[in-house]
Amino acid sequence: KEEDLVGQLVIGLAPHISAGLVGRIIGFSETQGLFTHPMYHAGLRRDCVHPSTRFIYINPSQEFHLQAEEIGPFVERLISQGARTKVIDAVGTIKVELGAPLFAYGVDPHTKKLKKKAIRYFIKGPNPETWIKITTATNRKYMMTPTHDFLYISEGQFCFKKAKDILVGDKVPLLQNFPQIQPGKQYFNILSLLVENVPDAFLSNLIIELPSFIRPTVQKIGRSRILDIISKKSRNLNNWYKQTPLSDIKKLLFAKVIVMEDLIKNKATVRVKFSDRRYNLPLPITNNLVSLLGYYAAEGYCRKTKWVSQVSFRVGNADIREAIVNSSKEVFGIVPSLGEEGTKITIGDQLVYLLFRYCFKAGSNAYDKRVPSLLYSLPDHLIAAYLSAFIDGDGSVVPQRNSIVLYSVNRSLLDDLALLLARFGVVTRYHTTLPRFPG
Repeated sequence: KEEDLVGQLVIGLAPHISAGLVGRIIGFSETQGLFTHPMYHAGLRRDCVHPSTRFIYINPSQEFHLQAEEIGPFVERLISQGARTKVIDAVGTIKVELGAPLFAYGVDPHTKKLKKKAIRYFIKGPNPETWIKITTATNRKYMMTPTHDFLYISEGQFCFKKAKDILVGDKVPLLQNFPQIQPGKQYFNILSLLVENVPDAFLSNLIIELPSFIRPTVQKIGRSRILDIISKKSRNLNNWYKQTPLSDIKKLLFAKVIVMEDLIKNKATVRVKFSDRRYNLPLPITNNLVSLLGYYAAEGYCRKTKWVSQVSFRVGNADIREAIVNSSKEVFGIVPSLGEEGTKITIGDQLVYLLFRYCFKAGSNAYDKRVPSLLYSLPDHLIAAYLSAFIDGDGSVVPQRNSIVLYSVNRSLLDDLALLLARFGVVTRYHTTLPRFPG
């Protein structure tokens, strides 16, 4: 009976708090809420990290599972893509559920090793009035709510204290080695990358050529069914068989009329409309490809106008220029154009532009360039080739200090590079320099 509960002690718990709050039942009301002291409510508020906090996670549904990005934009993207949400308290805190399994990597305080844990859901709360910002000696920054647990080292042991209680001089653990998590792939699937990442507006300008497979598929499924899926009015498909727009291939894939593996097995090719340059769907992951991406991170940019789509590099060093030209020829079969006394190298090809800009997500300028997340799963020798190319373009080696220096105006890019360097046990520090003269 209700009266039997009056006077009994209860413990209040909420997600992401480290201890329960004890209370005593003094009565009942007709509401579905909890009437209690304001401090009790405050104690149950959820601790959280700042939206700019990076986290490392694995998405098994993606071909290259391992990813690293800021948690805030990640959760906002989940919500925009239709993730189930539920308001779970009176202040508007939202529970964001996952549509597919997701795993995060963190440190086990007992073994001091990286540990993979399943993510059950995300919590998005109202912006708190106060954040605690912690800056380490290596110039790493952590932001969280005052009562969030913070990991530190005391007498060689991992311990926790509230963020508001952290003191100058407390020691913080650093990631020293980040091993290869999953077996390395031997090639990228261009078709999969284009379908999953490129905006639909560009896909109609890309052509898949495989008439020996497409025509029998139409005959098997039925012309009317195919026309309905691709929203095509004309019943004449003769030219469509020979050069099928990738936008239509995407519709057929989503309708499960065809599967990706059949296109690869039957050696389909992709090209840009009005171009004779054809690409096989498997793109081998070679030293030349990752080196080209490394040079791009250091010295590259891309742009698209109504008339051209370009991936360009600004390079003054003759050896680097030769390496970029040779890599372009080996990977894409394209001889880049050289301009401005050989200091500007340009690959003029729409498919290459789409790969760099949308599929590899390599960025378009110095301020938004990133290490492609596809690289995190590659073996050591390919990671080394990428880093070597970046150092050639925008870094230096200082033998006297046994150190490597990487330069960028983009902190997110440097964070990505630090994660790659951790593969080799290299611990990184961050410094801000005075502005350099142009050039």
